[in-house]
Amino acid sequence: LLDSKIHNELSGCNHDFIAFHRAFSYFADEYDLTQHTIISSSASHVEPTAMTLENVINKAKQLDLKVIFTEEMADPKTSQVIANEIGGKILILSPLEIGDDGTYISKMTENLNHLKEALC
Repeated sequence: LLDSKIHNELSGCNHDFIAFHRAFSYFADEYDLTQHTIISSSASHVEPTAMTLENVINKAKQLDLKVIFTEEMADPKTSQVIANEIGGKILILSPLEIGDDGTYISKMTENLNHLKEALC
């Protein structure tokens, strides 16, 4: 049911998104999305170089992306810098498996809503 909902609600939307690191590779593959990352490592504590930031900003502008995804536990500073440069905003895309009400479904529904806001 959740899988079908995600497929249906993201079909016809933009497929490109930018996240801080590769936490969503499997999700992106499953739902025919293309994840672009700020850092190539899966470590959220790594700081990107100035060249990397410039490349991400250029990629976001090229793809006309207006949302940069970050995570609950990550420092949003770098994502906010990029969002400011593209005239966009940051949203949370969570790799956590449990939502505020303690369920996986609620967390994935929250992620889906943020993806729809960014991509549709």
